[in-house]
Amino acid sequence: MDYNQYLDTALERLHEEGRYRTFIDIERTRGHYPHAVWRKPDGSEAPVTVWCGNDYLGMGQHPVVLDAMHEALDATGAGSGGTRNISGTNHYHVLLEQELADLHGKESALIFTSGYVSNWASLGTLGSKLPGCIIYSASDNHASMIEGIRHSRAEKRIWKHNSPEDLDRALSADDPGRPKIVAFESVYSMDGDIAPIAEIGAIAREYGILFHTDATQAVGHIPVDVQAMNIDILSMSAHKIYGPKGIGALYRRRSNPRVQLAPVMYGGGHEKGIRSGTLNVPGIVGFGEALRIAKRNMSKEVEKYREWTLQMQEQFEAELGDVYLNGHPTERLPHNLNISFSGVESRAVIVKLQDVAVATGSACTSAKVEPSHVIQALGCGDERAHTAIRVSVGRFNTDVEIDMSIDRIVSAVRELRRLSLSFA
Repeated sequence: MDYNQYLDTALERLHEEGRYRTFIDIERTRGHYPHAVWRKPDGSEAPVTVWCGNDYLGMGQHPVVLDAMHEALDATGAGSGGTRNISGTNHYHVLLEQELADLHGKESALIFTSGYVSNWASLGTLGSKLPGCIIYSASDNHASMIEGIRHSRAEKRIWKHNSPEDLDRALSADDPGRPKIVAFESVYSMDGDIAPIAEIGAIAREYGILFHTDATQAVGHIPVDVQAMNIDILSMSAHKIYGPKGIGALYRRRSNPRVQLAPVMYGGGHEKGIRSGTLNVPGIVGFGEALRIAKRNMSKEVEKYREWTLQMQEQFEAELGDVYLNGHPTERLPHNLNISFSGVESRAVIVKLQDVAVATGSACTSAKVEPSHVIQALGCGDERAHTAIRVSVGRFNTDVEIDMSIDRIVSAVRELRRLSLSFA
């Protein structure tokens, strides 16, 4: 077989179909979010504003977290740290597990390279190993959960956004003897909606089935107790709580029921045989420090964030009109505001804004041009989804920046509406 010809043909097909994509070369600078340097192919440089990315609040730039990671590197070096293998378990690993246990009110968790991998590992392996398994997926689940379910090849049922009643209906319609998993996000990143976690957990217990939740957007922002909420499997990532990229965790219940996972990687048998490969010790240190800061500051930050997003919403409504909040009006993350401006495509707003970073969708699906499936799952319709932007506020923002962002967004929407034929 001529492998070069085969691969060249496949690449050419991608070009012809318009599916081959290239991405610009950018370099972020600590302390200057959301601004970065665009390094062009000709060797020149230009300033650029990064409007969508997993570090959309400069969360990877917390000075205390970075200092802790530097100290760990200086103290122990950058080599393999020992992660539940014959050489022992690294002390920083143990400290992180203690922080996770304290946060969740339960015992230690497995350490993964990200929450994405944690979701893929739990849903992909359990769904494939449990004979005849059915996975009940919320209609607006994160891409990592969707991929895990897809790779499991288990039967799938879709239930409505944050609707315990619809979940109960779906469960009652299936054979009670078949193994089942309920999977959903504790908090939805696009609109900030907080799910009725405890209520869904109670339904899972009533039916005697496994309950998996992606708590990446919840951990460090709202209280999460795996015991009180009847959670069997919980995934999380460090980078959503001002920790480093490339480190996440997966909690699995040890009893009543005991959750067993199949390996997602084979080899060294690390992490109790689930995920082979040594772990990133500085990342573990940064994760632990980020958890400590989040626990200490959670209640204080909630009030500040709520004040800012409410100010934004009220000024948008007063100055622009035809503005619609997407998601629950009160049961939502206070630092997340998802809002639609009638008559204005969200991507046009992003192009118009030169120094304010807003988003149209999850960073994990930002290579797609479709409207957010989360907003569509709310029943808002395609127009609301196409005109929705997400504004997020965070630990490093100031009152001056909030006022400036409101002014910039209002000006951009006014100008776009003036030019729009569909808005009068």
